Amino acid sequence: MQYESPKLFLEGTWKGKGRVIDSLDYNEELEFTRIKPNVYFYRQKTANEAKGPLHSEVGYVRVFKDANEAEGKIELAVTHPFGVAEISEGTFSDNKATLKTASIARTSSAIAPYVTVLTRVFYLKDDNTLTYTVDMGTSTKEECPHLEGELKRV
Repeated sequence: MQYESPKLFLEGTWKGKGRVIDSLDYNEELEFTRIKPNVYFYRQKTANEAKGPLHSEVGYVRVFKDANEAEGKIELAVTHPFGVAEISEGTFSDNKATLKTASIARTSSAIAPYVTVLTRVFYLKDDNTLTYTVDMGTSTKEECPHLEGELKRV
């Protein structure tokens, strides 16, 4: 199999609005910076006008694509400030990436209910508009819609 070094449609900085389903709206910023031919630095942060900073995460994205295939493989290795390290894997195309948890590790101080699964879908509506959904399952709740948002390239 011959892999090429594809350019990921997520590359760049994105800002916009997101929301916790049936709960809370927030401002969000995503950053995907290419640091090697198939590796991107990833940073995400959210804040609410009334509550201030809410969540952030940081990590790396790796992409692999066989020159003869329409979709490539995408991997995300990310840490969360509540004591979780996540590895997710999936597929990507020119305008969509879908990732599902392959592994989660927790620190000894992580508090239940524990995250057990995350499914992230990023979709490029047009050159400057990115939408996403995140489904989450925990040790007390089956996987269900958790977050959604729409961001603009800046």
